[in-house]
Amino acid sequence: MLEYQQRRTLELCTMENRARSAPPALAALRDELLAMSARDQAVREAGIKDPAADRSEWKAVDDANLARMKEIVAEHGFPTVEMVGARGVHEAWLLVQHADSDHAFQKDMLERLRALNLPWLAGDVAFLTDRVRVGDRAPQVYGTQYGWPIEDREHVDERRAQAGLEPLACYNGAMERSYGPPK
Repeated sequence: MLEYQQRRTLELCTMENRARSAPPALAALRDELLAMSARDQAVREAGIKDPAADRSEWKAVDDANLARMKEIVAEHGFPTVEMVGARGVHEAWLLVQHADSDHAFQKDMLERLRALNLPWLAGDVAFLTDRVRVGDRAPQVYGTQYGWPIEDREHVDERRAQAGLEPLACYNGAMERSYGPPK
């Protein structure tokens, strides 16, 4: 999973360099999104290393990030490349991806993310699509939510390829190495 995230970060940086000719209009907001995402990932990594650890900090970080994302969206809409750069858009997606306590917000943000219509965001859209479907208790489309049923599993690798994601077997292998077998 970490290898995929590292590749994704490199891809986003490359896309950002191609996509913009000027710095983002809201560089401070981009920096804030990067810091929020770094906190998000730090608590998750700590929780993965010690599954028995208290998850209250994890929940507190998610709650704070959700509240701030709602403020950002109310003030600016979903962040765009022009506002925060490609990496900022990706980090905003990650914060929404982990906003499971407000499923309606995730659904709304999924539609806004789709509306950006940026091909290099297809993987992020796939992950959030599946997260929303899991929240709806429906089968996922892309197989990004480890261990959850997949709709039309026979064609999942085709859908994953269209979204720029690795084959399901590779993804599941990485997830099993990180988290163990699905529960």
